[in-house]
Amino acid sequence: MLLLFYAKLSHIASMVELVDTIDSKSVVHWMCWFKSSWRYLNINYNFMDSKTIDANLRIKIFPAPILREKSIDIDSFDQALHNVIAKMESIMHHLSGAGIAANQVGLNKQIALVNVIYDNIENSLDDLQFKNYTDNLLVIINPKIDWYSNETAEESEGCLSFPGIYALVKRPVKVIVSYNDQWGDRKVIKANNLLARCLQHEIDHLNGRLFIDYLNPVKRRMLTAKLLKKNS
Repeated sequence: MLLLFYAKLSHIASMVELVDTIDSKSVVHWMCWFKSSWRYLNINYNFMDSKTIDANLRIKIFPAPILREKSIDIDSFDQALHNVIAKMESIMHHLSGAGIAANQVGLNKQIALVNVIYDNIENSLDDLQFKNYTDNLLVIINPKIDWYSNETAEESEGCLSFPGIYALVKRPVKVIVSYNDQWGDRKVIKANNLLARCLQHEIDHLNGRLFIDYLNPVKRRMLTAKLLKKNS
């Protein structure tokens, strides 16, 4: 069992290659972070198959400048786009994310994904016709939030670009979002609760806004200082 444990840790160390960190000392930070998150010890050992993950797509860690950029609309729904989506999906699943936005992997494009089976997110759908997803994945391209509910709720949020950082964020409970799917068809989705929160979080990413922006200045400074200290 001890040998298996060290094999898992060695694999986790290799996962750092997927993360575009601030400096070389961040390797130590990531090892400590994974050590405190035991679920990561069960990651499939084939994760770093180069045929699945593009070495150029790596998670950008705050304060990477691209996280503050407004993404550019997609106008070509070709195989190259589908390849990018597949690579983003692989990164999202293997880092146990609820969602991921293209600028989080260094692409300034209006693409975001939501894992609809993460913590039963699919139960937050108001539209029954959206229950059947390909590979349990919701792909939103060029999204726009058309309506927010007046009702709000405060829930804990985290982010792949803020490893180990969580904070209570107040957001509308329901939204209506229009978007293109991966084939270019324009669609509208009604969502509530967790899915609504995930959609807002990912669409914020595409507009250069981060979940820490919803915090008061003192809390925001405290959390960003905590993250920067971990990577120093």
